[in-house]
Amino acid sequence: MGTPEGGDQVIWDSDYAEYGVLEHARHRFLSTARAVVSLDIDELVLTKDGSSIFDIVQRSDTGHVRFDGRWIENATSTEPDPARRRHKHYFYYDEDEPLAQHKWAVVPARCPTAAQWRIHDVLGMDEDPLAAEGVTLRHFKAINTNWKTERWKPEPLDPERHRLDEQLMIWLAMFDDGDKPASEARTNSAG
Repeated sequence: MGTPEGGDQVIWDSDYAEYGVLEHARHRFLSTARAVVSLDIDELVLTKDGSSIFDIVQRSDTGHVRFDGRWIENATSTEPDPARRRHKHYFYYDEDEPLAQHKWAVVPARCPTAAQWRIHDVLGMDEDPLAAEGVTLRHFKAINTNWKTERWKPEPLDPERHRLDEQLMIWLAMFDDGDKPASEARTNSAG
């Protein structure tokens, strides 16, 4: 039996009907939205100056901003209960890991009718690379249900491999609910 990615040779990607869902949402629910960002629950957008990605795309020349970033590893100084793991528990990356696939933000009113919202881009719409400067993505390996691979499994913190993502730590501190794993990283940083 083949996989949703097109069998053993991976000759196509099913995309789990996401193209249809995105187009339906675009025309039925989001056509009057000031801006839309395409992200999964295990991803977070950071901006260098603290601006909202929605403000950035609205100010952009084209109304379309695409951004990439890095994978955030499962390494932590204190392993959280697997049922209670959250983004704020993870803030280490591996410099040798390839970049996370890019995502996008768009102003629907500026999106050409023939353009198609896709998972990692908007086909048929120019992006604004200048507006995207300072916008980055963080993709968390630990925030996953193992739908495809078991990438959520905890890994030991390795000072030779793992680097503290200081920008991410600052952003995660905004979501402090009394549990202080991000601030503890300052005293337990690797590298």
